[in-house]
Amino acid sequence: MRIDLNLANTNSVDSSRPTKTNVSKSVDLSSVAARQDATQLSPEIQRVSALEAQLAQLPEVRSDRVAELQQAIRNGSYSVSADQIANSMLADSLRGRVRF
Repeated sequence: MRIDLNLANTNSVDSSRPTKTNVSKSVDLSSVAARQDATQLSPEIQRVSALEAQLAQLPEVRSDRVAELQQAIRNGSYSVSADQIANSMLADSLRGRVRF
């Protein structure tokens, strides 16, 4: 009886065949490290970002204007016409700010 040694050991792993564990990926790590992700914003977006930064530095409440109006109310010199009030209410409702 003749034993074929190539078929006798069928449970062994053939290291010449690629498997998930022995497949080598040739990756040049120096080129991967040198490559950086980069984004470039359009000039319009850059301008908007600059304006947002400037806006963030402004106070939310104009204290000087508030003080001026408070003083005018105390003095009795602050007056708004009914037409101005009606026009503002109408404009706000058309913009969707005021709901009736």
